[in-house]
Amino acid sequence: MLRHALRESLSADWAKTRTVPSLPCTLAIALGLGAGLATDNLWPGMLAATGAMSVGFGSFQRLGRSRIRPMFWAAVGMALFTAAGSLFGRHPAGIVLLSSAVGFFYGLTTAVGGGSAWISLQWSIFALIATGFPASLDFVLRRSGWILAGGALQIGLVLCFRRLSPRFIPRIRRDSFRNFSAASQMMRTHFQTRSAEFFYSVRLAVALGLAALAGQLLALSNHYWVPMTALLVLRSDLHQTLTRGLARLGGTLLGAGLATLLASLWRPGPITLAVFVVLFAWLCYSVLNVNYGAFSASITAYVAFLLALTGLPEREVAIHRVANTFLGGTIALAVAMLGPRKPEAVAETGASGDSASH
Repeated sequence: MLRHALRESLSADWAKTRTVPSLPCTLAIALGLGAGLATDNLWPGMLAATGAMSVGFGSFQRLGRSRIRPMFWAAVGMALFTAAGSLFGRHPAGIVLLSSAVGFFYGLTTAVGGGSAWISLQWSIFALIATGFPASLDFVLRRSGWILAGGALQIGLVLCFRRLSPRFIPRIRRDSFRNFSAASQMMRTHFQTRSAEFFYSVRLAVALGLAALAGQLLALSNHYWVPMTALLVLRSDLHQTLTRGLARLGGTLLGAGLATLLASLWRPGPITLAVFVVLFAWLCYSVLNVNYGAFSASITAYVAFLLALTGLPEREVAIHRVANTFLGGTIALAVAMLGPRKPEAVAETGASGDSASH
């Protein structure tokens, strides 16, 4: 099984590279960071860029026939879940509780699949990230507002570029989503112990709760990476979980090494760091469906340079990222191995489901 999982984690479909449709999404990130650097007020620019980054992945999704609704609902939900995560993050018990709750919620949305599951994954990720940045209600509202503004900027740019040329419109399969009432009904239908999706939701809740608790007990820097990794790695069966875990860890090691090497060669200042952030954001979009390891490498380097803008050394960020990824992946694999398993398969959300793994 290990050899098969390793082979799958290394397989790549370069025909799915999306270089041109990724350009509008990258521009929104550049504008957010550029505004922050130009006004010497970096935090709002970084938050807007973060919102734009995740919403940009929605341009490769559909909700029913609509290409805009995934981005819109992702942006709105990300702002709300960021506020929830910031408030729950004030207490260690709140972090564990929220982590388990978003894991269970995401697991149930896999019953709907497609764009719906992708949207709920973005909400869950932003809730987890926000637990690492507890704040007062006033600052929470401002933080959520900037994330929403970045998402709105992303939507506007994507729409403008698509009107300019069809080259900026990626090919996307039509989603099975009909309406929110039907989606809610489907989730309620699977809210029973006989359902594979319910079973998967419980396992996600357990894994994320354990991961959040481990991050707290070990007092890890950027502890939210631990439950976030568990969320992205744990799948409905052991083989899928092992494949995802190997790809994620290998990609994280590669991205961390690359970021450290580039930082040591260039000794980048703020402007160069912003350029690296934009470059690796573009790579994230471009290789999204090519190979999960390549995507993980790109997102790791992106995060390392993004956090370096706040003054954190790239090497330190990279080491923390690798350590937390290894711990979260190990917890996900342990839950997949030790927990009881059912033969039913849970619908996959695809590589694009990992878009916001900051």
